[in-house]
Amino acid sequence: MPLRRNLGFLGTVALPVGGMAPTLAMSVTGVQVVHLLGRAAPLAYLLAGSVYAFIGKTLGPGAGFAAT
Repeated sequence: MPLRRNLGFLGTVALPVGGMAPTLAMSVTGVQVVHLLGRAAPLAYLLAGSVYAFIGKTLGPGAGFAAT
């Protein structure tokens, strides 16, 4: 089967949205946490990372990701 070299409208729209979605999620999430927690925000990230590490080592990385 030969390789098609055209995206079409849906593919053209999906590529930039797929690229922007993770970036937007990370930028908005961090700002909101700092707004809500203030100076305790780094501690919250540290605790969330330790939950991921503990469950990730015990049950696997997929379960650790789901827990955070």
